[in-house]
Amino acid sequence: MSRVIKSAAFRAESPKVLEVFLPISPAGPLLTEDTPSPPLEPEETVEAQAERVLEETRIAVQELMIQAREQANAIIAEAHHSAAAVVAAAEQEGEAIRRRHAEEGYQFGVAQGLEAARQEAEAIVAEAWHEAEAARQAKAAYIENMESEMVELAIAIAEKILAYEIANRQDVVVHIAANALNKVRDMSAVILKVNPQDYTLIQSIKPELTAMVKGLRTLAVEQDETVSLGGCIIETNHGYVDARIDAQLEEVRRVIREVMHG
Repeated sequence: MSRVIKSAAFRAESPKVLEVFLPISPAGPLLTEDTPSPPLEPEETVEAQAERVLEETRIAVQELMIQAREQANAIIAEAHHSAAAVVAAAEQEGEAIRRRHAEEGYQFGVAQGLEAARQEAEAIVAEAWHEAEAARQAKAAYIENMESEMVELAIAIAEKILAYEIANRQDVVVHIAANALNKVRDMSAVILKVNPQDYTLIQSIKPELTAMVKGLRTLAVEQDETVSLGGCIIETNHGYVDARIDAQLEEVRRVIREVMHG
C-alpha cells in the first residue's frame, strides 16, 4: 500500500526516513560532476554535530532528572517521616483509647470495650499509612510531570536553535538537501520538495545537487508548502527521505524520551 505524507500529490512505496541531523554547522562545498560523491566533509559534518548536540542534550536531561528525583525523594522522605510520626501518635492514642475503653468496659463489658478500642486504633493507623501511600503516588506523579516538562524544554531549545540558524543562514536548506541526497543511491530520477521560499536558491544549484547522486539523470525541484523553511523531502521510485525540520524535531523528542526512560 502506498504511503502518503501531508500532501495529496506525494505517494511512495517503502518509505525511508532520514536519520536525525540538525543544521548547525557551516555548509560544506557542493560536489560537481568531476568529483566523487562521498558524504560532505566540512570541519564537522551535520550528522557529527547532531550526535554531539544529542549527546549534550542527553547529559543535560540526565542531570535534570537526577535533580528532579532528588527533590522527589526529599518530598517522599518528609512524607514518610510525617507518616511515621502520625503512626506513632496514633499508636499512643490507640493505647490511651484501649485503656479508657478497658476502664469503661467494666461498665458495659470488657470484651466489647477492648474491641472498640482496637477498631478505633486500627482506623487511625490505617489513615496514617494511607497518607504515606498518597505521598508515594505524589512522588511518582511529580517525576512524570518533570520528565514531560524537560522533554518539551529540550525541544523548545532545539526549535530556537533551528529557528535562529534558518533565519540567519540562507544556506541551511542547501546543506540539508545535500546531506539528504547523500542518502540516495543509484536513482535515475529524484524529486526534491522544498518550501516555496527556498525554491529559487535550490533551483539555482540544481546541477551541483544532481551531480551528487551517482547515475541520477533527472532532478526535479518542486515547491511544497507542507515543507517548513530550511527542510526538504526527497521522493524516489523506491521511497522517500524525510528531512523536514519538524520530522527532525520529532526524532529528537523520541531520542530524549528514550534517554529518560532508558
